[in-house]
Amino acid sequence: MARGSRRAARTGASCREPTAPGHRIALVRVAIIGAGVIGLTSAFSLMRDGHDVEVLERAHPGAGASFGNAGWVCPSISTPLAAPGMLRQGLRHALDPDGALVIRPRLDPTFVRWLLGFARASTNARFEAGVEALYGLSSRTFEALDRIAAAGVRFEEHRAGLLCVARSVDALAWFQHEFAVLRRIGFTGRLDELTGDEARALEPALSDSVAAVVHCGIDRHVQPMSLVEGLVTHLAAHGVQVRTGAEAVRIDRATGGWRVALADGDAVAADAVVVAGALDTVRLVRPFGLRLPLVGGKGYSVTLPLAAGAPRHALYLCDAKVGVSPFAEGVRLAGLFELGARSIAPSERRVRQLVREAHRSVPAVGPEAPTGEVGWAAFRPATPDSLPFLGEVEGAPGLFVATGHGMFGVTLAPATGEAVAALIRGERPLYLEPFAVGRFR
Repeated sequence: MARGSRRAARTGASCREPTAPGHRIALVRVAIIGAGVIGLTSAFSLMRDGHDVEVLERAHPGAGASFGNAGWVCPSISTPLAAPGMLRQGLRHALDPDGALVIRPRLDPTFVRWLLGFARASTNARFEAGVEALYGLSSRTFEALDRIAAAGVRFEEHRAGLLCVARSVDALAWFQHEFAVLRRIGFTGRLDELTGDEARALEPALSDSVAAVVHCGIDRHVQPMSLVEGLVTHLAAHGVQVRTGAEAVRIDRATGGWRVALADGDAVAADAVVVAGALDTVRLVRPFGLRLPLVGGKGYSVTLPLAAGAPRHALYLCDAKVGVSPFAEGVRLAGLFELGARSIAPSERRVRQLVREAHRSVPAVGPEAPTGEVGWAAFRPATPDSLPFLGEVEGAPGLFVATGHGMFGVTLAPATGEAVAALIRGERPLYLEPFAVGRFR
């Protein structure tokens, strides 16, 4: 039996206006598929706009990539993975057990097409266009995150900034190129270059092997599950239901709107549907003629209890491509990106690699720290051009997609939530054009 909304029951009808591009849409019922940071920030922004929102989650909130990531809110390093030389580097490491970026080729037409798209997006011109597109979204994220906090959502947040740490000056070269591109497009944050000694004065947790650092002072980091849990609590207090164990199996057109069929036989009626279901999004929107090139990039993390010698700043270890995030519970090490991996199970060897690499720059992370019970891995939804899919499905008014954020889910989530709300208001902001859901047709 289809579940209607509380407000629909009161009014007796759906309040829906024509959905021509650019026309305002008055919607009262919105179903969101996925309770990761993207789905939950979207629910928050839609709830703030007065919509009747229901979130459908097949497992539990934050069950996927939102759970164990580094929690960075870092516009300064939110640049495309699709960049000159990256495809060659990833393929070169296909058989390297310790490669930070690994592409494991397989005879899968979908994966091959994705790699071809990745290659096309990895030119200098496309990379710089991607930097500009991502900054168009990430530059809005601090204000959006502050609005979430101001509304009373409680979560763990740190504002000491990010240190890009290198054991040689050469290891910073690529990031200096990225920063130059960011400055050209109007990035306003300070990027302070420090010597090793200056860096250790700022962050005593760094080892003597650190030779050069860039301090990205505007960047922040949050404990990602604290944000997920804070949003769920806040949404529930304001009448938004987050249903767990509610697996969406199909989206159907219905009179006056949409119907989301669930695996348990139930269904949810809505005027609009936002699909923020990571890799599940692909099968859910395929019936509407949209074939999203989305694959899972496997990432790892491990969270270690660390009191003495813990860093105060979030760190990006440029040589190893490992992130270090200090939280109240301990220090999280996160990194690695495996394309073509088949198993979601965390590899103990790869988790130990994170610890070993972090120890070289942060001695307090002991090289023999226990990792067996705390290692984590997840598939991050990755697009060929490293830009998320964010928009309305052509020919399906009221059906929206918000997924494919890859490594930048937490960074982009607050701004994505506000963008989803704008789209459902009928607005079509120019800064969202690069994220069109049909751009690979």
